[in-house]
Amino acid sequence: MRFLLYKEKIMLLIASLFLIALLVITIYFSINYDRFEYSKIAILTSEEFNENVEKVSRNNNISIYSIQNLNPNSIVKEIEKIYHNYTSFIIVIEKENIPFIASHVAFMVENLTKSIVFTEKQNLLEIVKKIPSIVIPEVIVNNGKQLLRGVTTILNKKGDLISYKYPELNHLNSLEFPKEPLVFKYIDPKITISFDIKNDKTDAIIIDNIPITTEILKNKKLILILSEKHLEKIPSFDMTREAAYAKLVFLLSNVKDQNILKQLLSVNFRGEIIN
Repeated sequence: MRFLLYKEKIMLLIASLFLIALLVITIYFSINYDRFEYSKIAILTSEEFNENVEKVSRNNNISIYSIQNLNPNSIVKEIEKIYHNYTSFIIVIEKENIPFIASHVAFMVENLTKSIVFTEKQNLLEIVKKIPSIVIPEVIVNNGKQLLRGVTTILNKKGDLISYKYPELNHLNSLEFPKEPLVFKYIDPKITISFDIKNDKTDAIIIDNIPITTEILKNKKLILILSEKHLEKIPSFDMTREAAYAKLVFLLSNVKDQNILKQLLSVNFRGEIIN
């Protein structure tokens, strides 16, 4: 029996490594086949005749849904109807509305398994190219440079979208894929909440037209947001105004027993509580 020569051994080793690499690549692409070949994107927009919207509408994997009033309830209602038909969703709205509406939608879609990305119209083409590789089960904000967690996004003094005390969102720091089933919930449009920034140099929330029966509210004010000092005896959570507003409206709309509001406000549902 002839033993293999040195050169033959080298050739056999190279061939074996090549076959192993080919096998790994085949398995990887088979697992991610839908992501690379069948990524279907739904774009919700009120910008019917925007140039960027018209460009992406020519792509066979993209569907455009024109909604006149892009409020949280209309967005979630549309996503609920088409959720199983698409791999990801892009919401095109004005920059100043993104932190507020993205925070609401984050709470309203429970156990999200796909990406819902909010973006300005000028950043639409860029995010359409990027979104097939984004597998983050969250409501996300695209500021043109980074992906931000929806419930930590604010407009800074310069008018830029940034993430309050939170790094760029990626696959390493995103929420885990949920084990519970998907649930869509809505908010009561009759609930009105306003901010009082004159109270003890902090941001306060005043609840109007809501029967208050819980002791977590003191003088109908709840200190929730961006407070540099931790206030004694009054619950204080480090959240953005938008996230705190959305969370409170969501809970008041969906929780009948207001006695458990204090407990629920302290639960970190979507990564909204920073500290």
